[in-house]
Amino acid sequence: MLLRRSLAKTLVTTVPTLIGILAFSIAVGYLLKKIDGSLADWVQAIGAIAAITAGFAMAADQQHSQEVTKANERREFTRAAQVLTHAALQTVSERLDTALQPRHPLKVYALQGDRTTEMVRAMAELDTALLPSEVLPFFIQLRSYVFAVNSRISEVYDSEKRGTQDELDKKRARRPERLKSSVRVHDAAIKLFIEMQSLVVDRYGHSLLAIKTGPSLNAYPRPSTSG
Repeated sequence: MLLRRSLAKTLVTTVPTLIGILAFSIAVGYLLKKIDGSLADWVQAIGAIAAITAGFAMAADQQHSQEVTKANERREFTRAAQVLTHAALQTVSERLDTALQPRHPLKVYALQGDRTTEMVRAMAELDTALLPSEVLPFFIQLRSYVFAVNSRISEVYDSEKRGTQDELDKKRARRPERLKSSVRVHDAAIKLFIEMQSLVVDRYGHSLLAIKTGPSLNAYPRPSTSG
């Protein structure tokens, strides 16, 4: 669709100009023919050459303008993908932080679950065909990470709705352990997002967006990477 619009715009601006130049040279040639036939032929020939040259120049200028427009559109869409990914990661991070605290009002769980689900849906609906090829793999993988963490939290919550009170209390006490894989995926997503932002900032000049993690998520024990 964009290519067709660009082609139509080029034709609309270039063709009338070429016709105008040719018409002018023919008219001048016709008038000069009454004075000097050879001179009239020269004028018409020069007019034709001028029309062709002008056509090439206008086409080149139009192509450059289209390339600039496409580059700007790609830059803005990349920024939108960066902002959306940041919002999704921030939302799922907040939900995971809340989940790691066994005692919270059910309303908080429900609201955070709805918000995160909306973010996952928004990432799924983004037209990835418009993303630059170097950004696309980051976005696809980050989208899968957000979905995985959100799904696991929902699965854990749903399992705590069934059983006796004693069984439910035990499940809630074990929730941090049951969410171990979610914390691991969350941490991997944060690292990948940092890599994505490094690329986006370097190539498109966007500003960095920080993910803020809550106290429970920050205090969660991770395996030591030393040694």
